[in-house]
Amino acid sequence: MHIDLLLDSRGFGGIEAHVFELSKALLNCGHTPVVIFIDDYGEHPLKDKLHQEAITVLHINLPWLKAINWLRKRRPDVLHTHGYKAGIIGRLAGRLGHFGVCSSYHSGESTRGRLAIYAWLDRLTAPLAHEIIAVSHKIARNLPQKTHVLNNFVEPKATLSRGTKIAFVGRLSHEKAADRLLKAAQALPSTQFDIYGDGPLFKHYKMQASANVVFHGAQPMEQHWPNIGLLLMPSRYEGLPLAALEAMSHGIPAIATPAGDIPALIQHNHNGWLLKASTSKDNNAEQEIIADIIKMLMHWKSLNAAQHRKIQQSAHRTIAKRYSTHSTLPKFLDCYMNTATGIYRV
Repeated sequence: MHIDLLLDSRGFGGIEAHVFELSKALLNCGHTPVVIFIDDYGEHPLKDKLHQEAITVLHINLPWLKAINWLRKRRPDVLHTHGYKAGIIGRLAGRLGHFGVCSSYHSGESTRGRLAIYAWLDRLTAPLAHEIIAVSHKIARNLPQKTHVLNNFVEPKATLSRGTKIAFVGRLSHEKAADRLLKAAQALPSTQFDIYGDGPLFKHYKMQASANVVFHGAQPMEQHWPNIGLLLMPSRYEGLPLAALEAMSHGIPAIATPAGDIPALIQHNHNGWLLKASTSKDNNAEQEIIADIIKMLMHWKSLNAAQHRKIQQSAHRTIAKRYSTHSTLPKFLDCYMNTATGIYRV
């Protein structure tokens, strides 16, 4: 099949990592993926990675109505949209051009301003898609009944990480809650914390951070995972974070809040650790979460080499069995086949 993957992107995050893994997997099993950016914002880590895999990249660079017409004339076998703007434009183009559209919903957090309008329109136009995919059950609850919950996926790595760094990897925004890490770091001044990522709160967090927090900005993580021993994910809202899957594919366990579908991924004290559940804005609840982060960090530090190895292997096996390309790609291909043949699920 000729499968177009459509997104609007300025940087590299969970959606971009998913599009890369998906397009690479499709190419490897004989399909023809093309990744289409709605706008060209210049240099982009995803473009570089796609070019290395010989995957075609296109840009539309047109106003909305002309972009819809551009896609309508292209008529792929399947158009797979990712994100608010791509979803709205792609589904309208599919209806006008009479071709199948599959839409993935990656985000479930509350939004404000223009993003809130996009999110509302994105949900409103969801029924225009032939197939709908959500990365977590929480996200699926706000979408039509025909929505499939399909895991993000990564390839388990051949060797486990030997790193010791404690890291946060992700977007620096309210929902990802790196502020909780900063408070834990203040309580543990002799422990270094490494933050990989960018976002609207980057400057704010950097001003707040103690001297034992190192900010690396947005980075291609392939070269950094082998140096990391533990991932911290203190999120307020999540779907199924690719950062956690990538970490565990390297045998790196995570300490995470039970947000989104994280409890389906992490089994406490088996392949990682779950923090106490709380979405409350109450200061006492926040203090309890931070105290729990510190407690889990101290527990991780207390493990001997054999215990570290055991939990690393458990994390790695989880990805191989349930979140690998081999286990998940066939479900995407089923959705694509239904989309291409115009089958609607009730």
